Amino acid sequence: MAIICSIYFFANFLVAIPVLIDSYEYLESPITMKYLSSLNTFGHYTEQLILLVISLNRFLLVSTSLKRNEMRRVFEFLHIICWLYGLAITVVPNLLGCFKVFSPKTLNFTFSCAKCGLMLDYYMISGEAAPVIMIFLYSLMVLRLRSLQKRLQRRDLRLTLQCFLICFFSWLASFFFFFMPKFFAGSFVSSILVLTVSTVSKTANPVILFVFNVKIRDAIGTFLTTGKAIPSECITSTVYFKKPCQVER
Repeated sequence: MAIICSIYFFANFLVAIPVLIDSYEYLESPITMKYLSSLNTFGHYTEQLILLVISLNRFLLVSTSLKRNEMRRVFEFLHIICWLYGLAITVVPNLLGCFKVFSPKTLNFTFSCAKCGLMLDYYMISGEAAPVIMIFLYSLMVLRLRSLQKRLQRRDLRLTLQCFLICFFSWLASFFFFFMPKFFAGSFVSSILVLTVSTVSKTANPVILFVFNVKIRDAIGTFLTTGKAIPSECITSTVYFKKPCQVER
């Protein structure tokens, strides 16, 4: 997740920010603009699919008797598929003439300078469908937890809110990108809002985990104060391990 979100922000840093500050001479070449902007497409759709795979992983851990080790190889393979899918959904349309650029007029990434046809519909549907499926999976997880307990614990409610917020921002970024330009064409405020929401959506996951998860905050605090990292098996936002963790202080 850190790598793919860094790629997304790298595209914004190289393309969006120079255009916003009116210093983008090196982007006046259509080829340079097209290829650098494609990192935005690659980052967005790869990140969405990775989040979907993580949601499926957590759903199976909570709702089935499958063990974490049993699923590790499968989900490692699925993560590779996510990256390959992101490359395919970016490179192939680019070769066929469907590409994204950052427009100095609208101050936003757009496909309107290219001929995408049905591919644009696919981008829109996949961008909207992935977060909806994630919300559905997390809803099933809550129902499963509810069936195992007389009432949901505060921990489960926090988890539900975390997952909902992460999925919501992912859905909102895609919705704003495709529909705000249609409703508020040419609006400067609309363009800045779309760019802001898309950027916030990529930071939502770590920020939400930091705010809601005490273990992650403690791990960061321990690392900053002592320089010692807490083992990853002691930190998790969804699955709570039964065996104790040994943490050096």
